[in-house]
Amino acid sequence: MVQLEGMVTLDQVRRLQSSTELAITLARVEAQERELEARLYQLSRKRNELDAVTHRLIRRLCAEVLTSAVRPYAEELAHDAKGMTALLDTATEKARMHTAPVRRLDAEEAKIRSAMQKIDDAKEMRDCIVGVLESLSLKDYDRAAVHLFRSTKMADSVLESSAASLAMTVQPSGHEGQSVRDILERARADLSAIAQREFAEAVRTQDQTGIRRFFKLLPMIGESSLGLVLYSDFLCSLVSDRCRAQLAQVGNKHFGVRLTELYEMVAMAIDHHHPLVETNYGPGHMLYVIYRLQREVDTQAGIIMGQFSEEHRLSLIDQSGRSSTSSSGRHGGESSQTTAGDSAVDLRQLDTLLKELAVISQKTALYRRFLQRRAKAEIDAVDANGIANDADIREAALALDEAGLLREGRIASAMESLLRGYAQMERYFARKSISKVLHMDEVDDNDKTSTSLEDVFFILKNCTQRALSIGSDTVGSAMVKLLARILEVDYLRILHQRLSTSTSSLDAKDVRRGHMVCLNNMDVACDYMPKLVEELKQRLGSQTNNFSETEVSALSASFRSFTELEAKTRDILKENLEDHFDEHIRAKLRAIAQKAFRPARYLLTEAGYEEQEMGDSVGSRFIVEAEGLLAPFELTADARQTTLTESNWRRIHELAACAILSEWETVLMAARVNQLGALRVDKDVRLLSSFLSAKTAVITGVVRERLTRLGEISMLLNMDELADLDEIWQQMDGGHRRCLDAGEVRRILLLR
Repeated sequence: MVQLEGMVTLDQVRRLQSSTELAITLARVEAQERELEARLYQLSRKRNELDAVTHRLIRRLCAEVLTSAVRPYAEELAHDAKGMTALLDTATEKARMHTAPVRRLDAEEAKIRSAMQKIDDAKEMRDCIVGVLESLSLKDYDRAAVHLFRSTKMADSVLESSAASLAMTVQPSGHEGQSVRDILERARADLSAIAQREFAEAVRTQDQTGIRRFFKLLPMIGESSLGLVLYSDFLCSLVSDRCRAQLAQVGNKHFGVRLTELYEMVAMAIDHHHPLVETNYGPGHMLYVIYRLQREVDTQAGIIMGQFSEEHRLSLIDQSGRSSTSSSGRHGGESSQTTAGDSAVDLRQLDTLLKELAVISQKTALYRRFLQRRAKAEIDAVDANGIANDADIREAALALDEAGLLREGRIASAMESLLRGYAQMERYFARKSISKVLHMDEVDDNDKTSTSLEDVFFILKNCTQRALSIGSDTVGSAMVKLLARILEVDYLRILHQRLSTSTSSLDAKDVRRGHMVCLNNMDVACDYMPKLVEELKQRLGSQTNNFSETEVSALSASFRSFTELEAKTRDILKENLEDHFDEHIRAKLRAIAQKAFRPARYLLTEAGYEEQEMGDSVGSRFIVEAEGLLAPFELTADARQTTLTESNWRRIHELAACAILSEWETVLMAARVNQLGALRVDKDVRLLSSFLSAKTAVITGVVRERLTRLGEISMLLNMDELADLDEIWQQMDGGHRRCLDAGEVRRILLLR
């Protein structure tokens, strides 16, 4: 085996006595290694050159084979190939002889590095042991925690290796015979006990600096779970103390305020302490603190809600509301008004109670949504950092559901019970309030509606807005639908019954006045319902942060119950207006029209026509009598003197116009008309058109079609020759839809 001159041997390495000699020898080995690598590189280059020559020769040989001149050079080529082969074998042997020392040098270098690492480990362990013991003796707990934190970075194999024995060649006083692991574990236990004691003292004296100091110290000595438990205990004690202080300050009242302050305090605590926990304990560990705070709030909020139920005797009120509501539902209708003042529950107190219950529900919903957002973020951090098996995370995961809320909490069950009672009490409040309003209903002489209308919609507005503010889409949607049903059954149906029932104890004027007020109430109620829906949409729009998109859609869908009720009420109002017109106006209007427009009026002699031309009082008398009949329903400049709303007035006059025009058309179709009578027909058509046009609001589609029919009848009756029929027919078709069909035209022509 060839050995290079001056190469370091194993015997020389074994005789080394100090780290300085080791470092010098290692430098020589590295220099020799670089020299060998350079020589290997040169040999490699020579081999590459030989390979290139060989390849050229092979290519030349191949080329010569293809020619006839290859034989003379075969022996020469063979001789050259043998020489090249020998040269390659020599280069290979030299490379092998140089590689073996390099490998031995690498092995020796690894041993040297291992020895130096053991020396460094021993020194590090010695520094940790000495540092932690000195720091503990000097009560420098932060520095002691730093030394223990450095020791945790060492692997267990290092603590059991020969480096540990080397570190303990000189053992600290009082720790003779103990291993490195035993000394470090004992120091960790001592520092943990000190940290717990000092943390408890800082909590007792409310020393915030001390609390934060020892809270940050515990994870450095491997006590993360203990630190989270102690800090959570501290935060929970703050919550408990604050609740006791609230009770002493405000007493057993203002439950909504107490819960609101509790929820806000916990939310602020989570926001405030989250950076501290995440920085010192790592992402995801705040989940345990949130879990512990939830558990404490669940206890305190459950107590407050229980006191709220007991203070207001919710069970008795709920039972009273159920019995009263079911009783009024059995008797139904207006009979419930007679007992409106006999309610066992004061409605004003119940209204105050419902407001406070709504505040409790709303704040609780907001608090739970806040917890869901924060807990979800921590759960994601747990999954991302792979800390699901940590003790604190396992405990929190067992107690929390997928949304990050307690699986079995008092808040959830208490709110469920309160919301069940809320639904019954809100229903009771709304029905009793409307019943009381109807019982006290009054009509001022200058008003078109009664006092109950504004009061009922004020009640509905408060109840529906309260239903939206409780923070539950399920309960809110159900309450909005229920309130729409209450409006229909307990108010609009009562108005309909009043319209359908005659009151014999009142004179005709009072009956007619009462009917018109009911009609006006129904009409204005139809106008108020879309306004109420719009207000509810605006109210819901201001609370979108409190609901998800699905919940907003569910609540918005419940508003359609008022829209559907509006359409239904307008149909009922239309029927009642027609019934009112038929009962009070139609027969009288028909008599006036039959008296004015007799068939003989249109079969005139020249003397009769001249007499009518001299002074026809029939048309003007008809207009005076018709206006006198409709006078009670007229709109006036002074709204206080108007008996009908504009919409109802428009419908009554539309019915009157249709009745007049229909009656006159019936008279015409039964009359005989000569040429002079046809002229009279044309003048009467113009008279009625002028009379109805003066009431511009009355010219609706139906009335306009009636006037057009009469105009076409007049045109046909005043036609000079039948030969002109085609031309007139085309004029009637031009730009307008013809109202008369062919059969009606033939009938009219037969009247001539």
